[in-house]
Parts: sequence; C-alpha cells; structure tokens
Amino acid sequence: MYKLLISVLLSLSVLVPAIAQAELVVVGNPSVKTQLTRRQLIDIYLGKATVLPSGDSAVLFEYGSGHPLNNELYQLVIKRTENQILMNRQKQLVSGKFKAPTVVTDQSDLLKRVAATPNAIGYIDIQYVDDSVVVLYRPEPEALVGRTVSF
Repeated sequence: MYKLLISVLLSLSVLVPAIAQAELVVVGNPSVKTQLTRRQLIDIYLGKATVLPSGDSAVLFEYGSGHPLNNELYQLVIKRTENQILMNRQKQLVSGKFKAPTVVTDQSDLLKRVAATPNAIGYIDIQYVDDSVVVLYRPEPEALVGRTVSF
C-alpha cells in the first residue's frame, strides 16, 4: 500500500503544472529615470494618468487577457479584478484620454519591447530582468507572502 501511495504521488507531481514563486516587478526602458510609486502605477494602469513623472507619455505593455501576471499586477498592486480594470479602461478609451496597452505574448517579448521603446513600462517576474531595462517598482515583501503564479 505504501509503495502504491508513493507511486501515485510521484505520478501526480509530474502531471501537475509547475507552480513557481513569482516576484513581480514593474520594469521600464532606461529612458524612464525615476522610480514609480504604487499610486502612480495604479493611475497609469487604470488610465487616470497617461504621463510618467518626467512628463513624457507612458507606453504600456502587458499580456493578453487571463494571463497570470496580469492577475498578479491587478490583485497585488492595483487591488482590482481584471474585469474592473477593463471596465475602467473602456471608460478612459471612450473619453480619448487613454491608449490601451500593447499586448505581448510572453515575458521575453515584453522585455524585448520595453527595452526597445522609449518611455515604455511593463511587468515581469524578477528572474527575467536584465540590464536592458530598469526596475521601476517592486511590491513590498509582505505583499508577496503566499503568492504563487503558474507558468
């Protein structure tokens, strides 16, 4: 019985998708010279603000609907659901005050595009950060406790 239980557990561990402890960070093109506050990020991602602290227009990149990192940013930083974010953005788009973020396919794509686009910002797992971008915001450690993201 014990051997059967071990066999089943080992089999399940192979079949279950990997759960990685992700540490979300907001990154920017090196042209973005100042760190961002949580409040500034909320305003930018909700479409309430369209400029960076420097006065330059922010260029946003993010993942397609339902991506786990979208949910991490929305819940951890903005404290809203994806539907709430999308409804808020729709209002801002109609008013002409907001340009929807460019959708990327994955973290490597986001990193490449942010690095190549002046005034661009996006968010990735910290393990993807390299010297082509700068970290603009890192959530407080206590906000990360118990967070996991499937990749």
